[in-house]
Amino acid sequence: NYNWGPLNTRMKAIKDNNLKVLLTIELDAPRTGFTETDFRNYLSILLERYPGIYKIQFGNEWDNPEQWTGTKEEYVQYANALYEETKEHSPSTPVVLGGITKTWFQYLAGCVEEKPLTFLNAEHEAFLKSKCEGLEPYWQEKESRITYVLDNAQYDLVDIHMYDDAENWKFYYNILKEMVNKPIIATEFGGPHPTYETYSQEYQEQRVRIYLNAINSLGISEAYYFALIDLNNKDTYHKDSGLITAGDYQRKPAYYVVKSFNS
Repeated sequence: NYNWGPLNTRMKAIKDNNLKVLLTIELDAPRTGFTETDFRNYLSILLERYPGIYKIQFGNEWDNPEQWTGTKEEYVQYANALYEETKEHSPSTPVVLGGITKTWFQYLAGCVEEKPLTFLNAEHEAFLKSKCEGLEPYWQEKESRITYVLDNAQYDLVDIHMYDDAENWKFYYNILKEMVNKPIIATEFGGPHPTYETYSQEYQEQRVRIYLNAINSLGISEAYYFALIDLNNKDTYHKDSGLITAGDYQRKPAYYVVKSFNS
């Protein structure tokens, strides 16, 4: 049995407000006692229960071993189960491959191809250098994971997460575009960087304009800003990147930048 109550509430609110949902099915690894058959059964019930889902994807930032602790083969197994169940029970719903971080593309562009990456100040050069030196086995494993999934998973669209250094997003996008022949969307983008940039609402407003122009220049037709509301959890990355403050829910200047861009 499944507890559908919380999702019922959200899906009803989405329907009542004439919104669309891109639904991410989260799982960080295969679970003991929860087989692929169980997963398929859950998906079939979900898709029949909530018809007309706008888009759906499996997993989040699976290229990160901390986000998907299973093997690349296991990720493809479950991603393809979602694809097949979606095509059977909701054939009009496009399947998006779970979001990929920019990290390997950053490494490839800056460390291997030696692209002239730029980002605000010299501190980022030190950051990039720290990614290039002595970590070849880590990046080789990540490359193996990414290429295997892109080549063996079934999907209609690819999803990349873009943050902070919008000056370099074109490099990362072009690398991914050479690897796949599917449309690319971004279900997460935003900033500023919590370590390499000093946050203020005015500075965020400036950077959000740059992010939006960068996304637009790539020809990405669908992108989702992270996040709508600031995150109170002090351990959360980009916790101050919301467009609305937490607690008192005041709209920041960046909120109006995004709103005007979409209008």
